[in-house]
Amino acid sequence: MAGTMRFSQPEIIAALVSALADPEERVRRAAVVAAWRIGPRASKAVPALTELLKRGNAAQRATVVPFGVIAPPEERNVVLLALAEMGPQAGPAVPVMAGILKTADGKERLAILTCLAQLGPTAQPAIPSLHLLLKGDAVEDRLSAAVAVLCIAPTDVDAVTTLTAGLNSKIRTTRGFAFKLFEKMNPKVKALVPTLTSALQDEEIQTRVFAAHALGRMGRSRSRPFLPWPKCSTKKRGMIARA
Repeated sequence: MAGTMRFSQPEIIAALVSALADPEERVRRAAVVAAWRIGPRASKAVPALTELLKRGNAAQRATVVPFGVIAPPEERNVVLLALAEMGPQAGPAVPVMAGILKTADGKERLAILTCLAQLGPTAQPAIPSLHLLLKGDAVEDRLSAAVAVLCIAPTDVDAVTTLTAGLNSKIRTTRGFAFKLFEKMNPKVKALVPTLTSALQDEEIQTRVFAAHALGRMGRSRSRPFLPWPKCSTKKRGMIARA
């Protein structure tokens, strides 16, 4: 027991950083999950996590459980989840994420946008890349980029305009997608309050439900969207993921 107590936090982080370069994929994945669980205290792992992100190997992915909803485990890019927990210390990874946006597929692009959104102002260097998505052809990309931008720069006029158009869209699927992005990224933008308030009077029940949830999330602190799998404790960080 005494020996365990002498094994300090810096030693633990150093060991995990070393494990992130392990030649065995499962070891690297387990180290990523461990860094995610530790959170900001593992910020010295950011360079190694960024290198994994550049390499794009399978060690990035692990099975996690969506937080706060009844849903089956999902495979997610756990490197992005870990970086999202690092706060301002994840700054060096932002240009890498911005570069990957150009070639990422739809699902991976949304994961990157969600990570950037969670980093908030730290992700400011990604704004030019996000603005390019705002001008794209795919409505999902435009809306996702708009919400991400507003999590980083809440007064961005182009992003407010794009998201407002989505929330007011006459196309049900577009409107629903815009509202669901609030659940995923949780932007806090005063300029959107009138639009959301008006949506509470919409004739469609689902739109009113979405609007109520969106307003509630705007008044809530940032929450963790996923938990490692499977559950082994009731404590927030007392969880593990399948490697």
